[in-house]
Amino acid sequence: MGFPRYSAIFRLTRKATWCNRVEDEVTYRRLLYFVQYSTQSDAKRSILENDLRYSPSLNPKNEPFMQSTSAVQYSNTSQGTASETTHDFKSKNNNEIKNSMLNPLNQPLDFDEIFLEHTKPAHPLDECTEDVSHIAPYLAPTFNFAAYADKSTTLQELIKLGVDLHKLDDKPMVQRFLLRLDFEKDMKPYIQFLHDCGVSADTIGKFLTINPMIFKEDMDNLHTRIRYLRAHNFNLSNVQRIVSTNPFWLMFNTKRMDTRLAFFQTQFSLTGPEVRTLTVRAPKLITFNLSNVKEAEFGIREEMGFNKDETKSIILMKPRLLMMSRERTVASFEYVHNVMGISHQILSQQPHILLCRKTRIEMRHKFLANLRRAQYDPEKPLYVSPKALVTGTDAEFCQDVAQVPVELFNTFQKTL
Repeated sequence: MGFPRYSAIFRLTRKATWCNRVEDEVTYRRLLYFVQYSTQSDAKRSILENDLRYSPSLNPKNEPFMQSTSAVQYSNTSQGTASETTHDFKSKNNNEIKNSMLNPLNQPLDFDEIFLEHTKPAHPLDECTEDVSHIAPYLAPTFNFAAYADKSTTLQELIKLGVDLHKLDDKPMVQRFLLRLDFEKDMKPYIQFLHDCGVSADTIGKFLTINPMIFKEDMDNLHTRIRYLRAHNFNLSNVQRIVSTNPFWLMFNTKRMDTRLAFFQTQFSLTGPEVRTLTVRAPKLITFNLSNVKEAEFGIREEMGFNKDETKSIILMKPRLLMMSRERTVASFEYVHNVMGISHQILSQQPHILLCRKTRIEMRHKFLANLRRAQYDPEKPLYVSPKALVTGTDAEFCQDVAQVPVELFNTFQKTL
């Protein structure tokens, strides 16, 4: 009986049940070569014979079993100038050849019977002894990382770092980008760089959650942007605060960053040290939308009526005002200035109250007015500073400013 096709035999030899029939690993490797030998041309058979004879993995004991198995016969022609190679696998010594190649212990093996046994289709109810845990259908298109979390080493490492992957579910481009990366090769150098820049291990996850596209930047460019800060007299603690507070800072090239710093210096008439102070105090402001910054500046100067020097003082003390909604800031100012009677000069020195929403200011002011303690003139007794009015919790406000139990303040709020 002839042998089955090569591809079918090769698949059979990969089964664990077949390995048990051929005794050991060396015999198993010989079987693979025998299958190839029986299906190749004459030229390739000669190469395989040399492998079977001299390869340490196939013939570790250097046994001369191939010399007795080769069906190669050499016959010289009458002129003595030519020779031919003949291969006969249908001879009576066919089984001896197979046994000598695959069974050095001379145990008779009926290969035809073995091949036929394993070419029989498996019954659906047969017990499966193979590990098939790795076999699964292809992942369908998905809108979140959940389907990939169990199989992607990259996602597992990001989770260990504290990255909130669920916050990236609404960014399909970011998902596709991260899934293509290798953690060791594509991510680890960037994480080490951020750690060297002062981003603590506890905040690495938050940093990457906000700006996962940092992995797309060239590493040389990132080093150049850090050197730019050092060249402009930002010390190491300044660099650490800038990079940690604003994850998008490193996404701006040096030319663009230089333009941003020049804008703030010109717009608010700042000196070099004042620009550095503003940058360290509010790193997010430098990379903020400039149109929103201009709108907020318009509200401070034109709608609130602060002069150039007062605006500069406010911005250096509370730069977050330039990132807030102009309508909200103007509403708080109008109540503080027109109702509470606090002057521009005091507000430029204590702009903290402008960060607070109008409802909170109104509620505390009315409570102090009800207690006859709403006195905001620093030259008179029982002075209440605008900063103290909005700082702290309700309990701290009642204890330090109103000097009454907090329960009284809670009861007063219910009457409004």
